[in-house]
Amino acid sequence: MHQQPQKAGFCLFLIWLLNVLPLGAQQVTGAISGAVTDRTQSVVAGAKVRLSSQSTAAVREASTDTEGKFIFNAVPAGVYRLTVTCEGFKSYEQSDIELTPNQSLFLGDIRLEVGLVTESVTVVASGAAVQTTSGERSGIIASDEIENLTVMNRDFTTLVSLLPGVVENPTDFEVPGFSGYASFHVGGNRSNANSITIDGGSVENSNGGNPNNFVSIDSLQAVRIVTSNYQAEFGRKPGAGIMAI
Repeated sequence: MHQQPQKAGFCLFLIWLLNVLPLGAQQVTGAISGAVTDRTQSVVAGAKVRLSSQSTAAVREASTDTEGKFIFNAVPAGVYRLTVTCEGFKSYEQSDIELTPNQSLFLGDIRLEVGLVTESVTVVASGAAVQTTSGERSGIIASDEIENLTVMNRDFTTLVSLLPGVVENPTDFEVPGFSGYASFHVGGNRSNANSITIDGGSVENSNGGNPNNFVSIDSLQAVRIVTSNYQAEFGRKPGAGIMAI
């Protein structure tokens, strides 16, 4: 007779648990947006926009709105190819678009040229992307840097000290790194004031300011650090948000 109330209470507990668990995690996805115009800078509404991952071949599609704008939300970090097609215009293709964790990447105005859809204009993304959708100060250690830079112990935290505003604590270990109990001061804050996540899950040791587990640098795609003016999800600690993915 008493089993039904107990089952109901257990179900309510599970629902509560599923709702509170994600609160400690930060986003590991981002957003890619832009606007489509013609050579007279008039907006092109109804253009078909296709976003495909260059590593997994996953595809997402959207259409431009009445203002010629488009946006892809909750996009996993990675390298993408963007294709825009519209009747009466040449197809537009842009490749090697790199999106980092929690980044809002605005591609700017994409200008279509008059012509047949079977004709195409191809652009390879180059240069550093400028984030214009927020005022945060951040740094990124991209996949090519992770792959090409020589790191003695292959520990991703060794690369964090390359960014402005980051000072590594002295350590007695021959090869420093979080796995060697080293820690960092970012923007003058204490070493245990940083929020450290791997794939969105918190891993920092609140006492020492270093992760509780070691992740090989070979398994990482990017490391992103936000140091100031960051968004609400980084407000748990006053220091930096260090995100590895």
